[in-house]
Amino acid sequence: MAYAEMDATWNDADTEMDATWNDVDENTLLMKNFDESVPAFPEPDRATIKGALAVWVAFHKARHRSEFDLDPDFVVETTPRTRIYHWTVTKINASPVGVNKSMVVVNGQSPGPLIEANHHDRVIVYVKNGLTDAGTSIHWHGLYQNGTNYYDGTAGITQCDIPVGETLVYNFTLDGWSGTTWWHGHTGTQHTDGLFGPIVIHKPTETVPDYEEDRVLILSDVYNTWSSDLLSEYLNSNPMETIAEPVPDAATINGVGQFTACDAFPDSTCDGGSYYNLTLEPNKTYRLRLINAGSFAPIRFAVDRHVLTVIEADGTAVVPIEVERVTLQAAQRYSVLLTTNQTPSAYWMRATIDDSMFAYTNHHMNSETLGVIRYSTDSAAMPTADSQPGTESETAAQDLNVQALVPADAMDAPSDVSLAIPFTFSIQRTYFQNWRSFVNGTSWELLPHGQSTLVSATARDASLGTRVWPGDQLIASIDGVKVIDFVINNLDDGDHPFHLHGYKPWIMGAGRGRYVGTYLNTTNPMRRDTVFVPRFSWMVIRIVTDTPGYWAFHCHIAWHMAAGGLFQLAVQPNTMANITLPNDIVSHCQSWLP
Repeated sequence: MAYAEMDATWNDADTEMDATWNDVDENTLLMKNFDESVPAFPEPDRATIKGALAVWVAFHKARHRSEFDLDPDFVVETTPRTRIYHWTVTKINASPVGVNKSMVVVNGQSPGPLIEANHHDRVIVYVKNGLTDAGTSIHWHGLYQNGTNYYDGTAGITQCDIPVGETLVYNFTLDGWSGTTWWHGHTGTQHTDGLFGPIVIHKPTETVPDYEEDRVLILSDVYNTWSSDLLSEYLNSNPMETIAEPVPDAATINGVGQFTACDAFPDSTCDGGSYYNLTLEPNKTYRLRLINAGSFAPIRFAVDRHVLTVIEADGTAVVPIEVERVTLQAAQRYSVLLTTNQTPSAYWMRATIDDSMFAYTNHHMNSETLGVIRYSTDSAAMPTADSQPGTESETAAQDLNVQALVPADAMDAPSDVSLAIPFTFSIQRTYFQNWRSFVNGTSWELLPHGQSTLVSATARDASLGTRVWPGDQLIASIDGVKVIDFVINNLDDGDHPFHLHGYKPWIMGAGRGRYVGTYLNTTNPMRRDTVFVPRFSWMVIRIVTDTPGYWAFHCHIAWHMAAGGLFQLAVQPNTMANITLPNDIVSHCQSWLP
């Protein structure tokens, strides 16, 4: 089913909802007219919603989607506006790679709705928990949330789960952030089951080369098994001498992929999947906004016979680099320019799973997912290449060297450091023979329902520094605005993508082994919110603690975070202990308590 058709079906369900807005365009309310009080979430017609979801599932295979083409009428401007969205989180059955499975989705779709805004806009998202047996939460990856830490969306830290049937109104400004990012579930492993979608934030003066149109391409690894079952097995592998993270079965491009080993799932319907189709025009330059929304696997992206010019990484415009392919670690984003200057035809997009991080071989895995880029008069034309032919460029590198990334807008890192905080990551076997992820010798545990470190003001006394609070909550408390280094030492034999909420750190240096005081670069170092630290390697990142709140810093491999690989930074906790929290944040925590 085309997403345009699905959206039309969903819009029918929202007719009553839209009427309550008195025919005001919900995405163009001027900020100057914004009232801090937000309207109540209207109750949708459940029968209509159920029908919309059924239609989406029934026509899943024919999705030649257009909703990831950015709005051609969108006005990029400096005038702040308010963008309002109404979402319902539900569980459905769908077949992203041809195997019918359970998924967690927003408004009946995965990937979920696109948020498109300008860099000083306000975003209001009504998130209703339509699940019947679990809480939920949404994290806005990479966004600063300066002044709205309670809307960061991190269950057990900045909020409690949204209870079944309840709604949380996330209400925040973008505070100058621009570029490509995404939103995803931050409760359990719900994002592994499909709870994610794209965010594109425009800025009139973005320092990137000219291009004519944008497209969003969300790449993701896929598991044909419910993630909670995989997680339970992973966390309880007591007799195993080494722990093996679940290996995915396939990958998708904008929610579509292929899987042909149907005998691996005999109890599920399986038809091999389908191809995502992207129709372009000849002799135009497109910005492809790539997002790895997966749970584990790095994904290598390429387009047959086309050079990709990297111009953005995690919301930082970079000096352009020409490559044949780019690898995205879990949660990372890149913008690349592609010019349709080859013979008009159809070409394969390739999203290839990098299996170098896997502890075992999944013999059923489809490691390369294909999509079609087509700019020809024949709308049914299909590519013919059996393997990646590369390009004929004499200047493009084969792979992106991330160490060569240089911010296009120069910003030196401050040189006077107030404090260096160790962040030593390892995976170890516990006394009870379970395997867990550890940061500085502590394995984080999600607090029981109804508890949150922000809501409880756990680390209210900043003078206590770094300590482990009850419930295995390792928190570093920082009072005031300071320059802080995190010294990451990855002692594990696997690679890890680490993400710090609320900040976009400078990458000061990196290398093999442990950090022993190596020279750090303060001259315009790369800035990004998700950094990649290979096995037995180190990295130093630097921030200025000017964004108060409780911020998670964790491995973005879903299995490792769920196994305890998370650390908290409490910035100005004394101040945070005295703020007035939104009523729904407080009431949701209270509703979980006996």
